[in-house]
Amino acid sequence: MALRRELNKTKRPLQIPVDAESTPELMTVIERQKARRRPDCPFIFHGRHCGTPRLDKHGHRRSCLGDFQKVWDRACVAIRMAGRTPHDLRRSGVKHYIDAGVDPHTVMAWSGHRTAAMLRRYHVIDLDDLRRTGKRASDYRGPKENVIKGDFGRTVPEPSQPVGNSRVASAPSLS
Repeated sequence: MALRRELNKTKRPLQIPVDAESTPELMTVIERQKARRRPDCPFIFHGRHCGTPRLDKHGHRRSCLGDFQKVWDRACVAIRMAGRTPHDLRRSGVKHYIDAGVDPHTVMAWSGHRTAAMLRRYHVIDLDDLRRTGKRASDYRGPKENVIKGDFGRTVPEPSQPVGNSRVASAPSLS
């Protein structure tokens, strides 16, 4: 599936792999829509105004979807997820892919994020993530030699070392 660059906020085309193996549920919906598809329209889903040229306030051709927001809201209520937005799917998708172990660079290519900083903004850490992290840390039993005894006493420089910021004392040996 392709998102044309003029429809993308970044003004770059975006390719999303949609096939029976990687997205079987979506393919089922798309196959159902093929019977309803209009040859004169580039869209998969059509509203009652399909085929009637309509322009938005900027003079751009509007999609034939009709009032997408009404359809979206009705669908969200039907699955008991009222109040969600289409953009929520992007955030959920990023989180799902990262939680599944997909390489962040690959997730960026899928989501269209150009920088790791933007990807991090979309990967929200929730309470379940913190619980899983705490459980993993509690369950971890590393080798005993990994336990480091700290020397929490006050460090006093030896007389040959100048006091202050002119020289930084080396860290004590951990062996």
